[in-house]
Amino acid sequence: AIAVAAQPGCGGKTYTVSDGQHYTPTEIEAAIYQGLGLNKPAWHTPRVLFLVAAGAAELAGKLGLIRSSFGLGTYRNLVTDHPVAMDELQQDTDFRPRLTLHDALPSILTNLR
Repeated sequence: AIAVAAQPGCGGKTYTVSDGQHYTPTEIEAAIYQGLGLNKPAWHTPRVLFLVAAGAAELAGKLGLIRSSFGLGTYRNLVTDHPVAMDELQQDTDFRPRLTLHDALPSILTNLR
């Protein structure tokens, strides 16, 4: 954020900031369990159940029953392999990721406790 704020010409742009790697929700979940020193449960929610819940949440939102940003778009973002777009950020600033998710996660989890 500091690199972008200090750089002329970056105003009004939106950047994706990451370590440049793509992580699936399953990989992130596993990393969190590992970082907490816990065993990941053998059972997990089937993806189709998550899809049904996302569809139901979106429909309920359209009907005015709930206010939530969770829906099919969120589901697609979580389960679709997206290329990590950091090229523009690296071209416009001197930002280079120093840590990966796995490197940073222990500190993040420690600060949450």
